[in-house]
Amino acid sequence: AVRSGSEGMTASQWVTYCLAIFAGGLIPGPITLIAMTTGARRGIVSAIPAAMGNVMASIVQVLVSVAFIGVIAQSLDAVFRIMMAAGGIYLICLGIGLYRSNPFRFTEIAAGYGSSARRKDFASVFLITLLNPKAILFFVALFPLVIPKDNYSVLLICTMTAVFALIALLCFLVYAMFGKAIRWLAGKAGFADVL
Repeated sequence: AVRSGSEGMTASQWVTYCLAIFAGGLIPGPITLIAMTTGARRGIVSAIPAAMGNVMASIVQVLVSVAFIGVIAQSLDAVFRIMMAAGGIYLICLGIGLYRSNPFRFTEIAAGYGSSARRKDFASVFLITLLNPKAILFFVALFPLVIPKDNYSVLLICTMTAVFALIALLCFLVYAMFGKAIRWLAGKAGFADVL
């Protein structure tokens, strides 16, 4: 049950939580590929709208996870399985689309990156993140390990969500920087248009 007060978490629980979130954010997947591609094509600053789409969808996933843990998990098992299957199918379609579009072609530049492209990046990454069932499973598994039993307070959940959002943003931007570095190295080696 979620309460309005908070007894908080110990320092070791916070460290465990932050390390788990950071490690989870660095595991390669569709979002990391998008972050690297965006960083390589348009630069780190232009990756921020996509990063915010990832962060906002992840916040929704954190809140859904808390709800599942709190009360709903047993009664909505079938809905959760359907959501996981739909998310899996969507990720397969996303992979096929990325494969067909050759995401490593670095010919696009930030010059034509206007507000409609930023909105499109935000929305597409938001949907990709939101429909990834792995994240909800990750949170459902992690939260009981780090949150003291029966201490799901509103303040604690808000604090954990804010910390998560900052770490998710950092991980996305790290991958965007990595993509920019790959583009720079490919350009130095004369492979920028081949990739």
